[in-house]
Amino acid sequence: MSEGREVRKLGPVPRKPEERRALLADGSGIDLLLDTVVKFRIRAGAPVPEEALAFDRRERARAAAWRLLSRGPQTRTTLRRGLVQRRHRAADADAVIGDLEARGFLDERALAADLAERRANARRGPRMIEAELAMLGVAEEARREATARLREPAAQAELARAALAAFLKRKARLAPEKVREAAWRHLASRGFDADAAREAVEEALGGRDE
Repeated sequence: MSEGREVRKLGPVPRKPEERRALLADGSGIDLLLDTVVKFRIRAGAPVPEEALAFDRRERARAAAWRLLSRGPQTRTTLRRGLVQRRHRAADADAVIGDLEARGFLDERALAADLAERRANARRGPRMIEAELAMLGVAEEARREATARLREPAAQAELARAALAAFLKRKARLAPEKVREAAWRHLASRGFDADAAREAVEEALGGRDE
């Protein structure tokens, strides 16, 4: 342990009662969690061991992970991305995620079901929802399970009709000869199957679409 890691003074951190600031012999300072200070018995005149720094980083990453999980279900991919974006080391993020996953706190199916419901309420089709879930790192089985109800012909047709009705309301001034093509493009871009899109278009605009 280098001399520069020796603690000269241990004091509070403003507005952070759960932390302590260690002023070191080299003039620098390190903010440590109180749990770290207690666990490694850090005090004036003693060095700060590397294990204490590693433990502190890991616990900060763990706390950040819990905050992300409190906002809603996460996958391994989304949680890792969130931790790295918050400047936690990738190795610490992976270790925390592995522990949470082993303890059952990363519920991929819950996330998939929650997102599928919210996207359906926003009139998105099952193919678009599955594509978004894939981008989030959700396994294929969980993706298919989350969109199973939405892929049923009757449910998808009903959702397509609602999506098309909202679209036509916004496009009321569109030239009649362009409405049908625009309606098809809209439903396709929203992730609806061809049969559901055809049924919705024919019901809303009449006639058969060739």
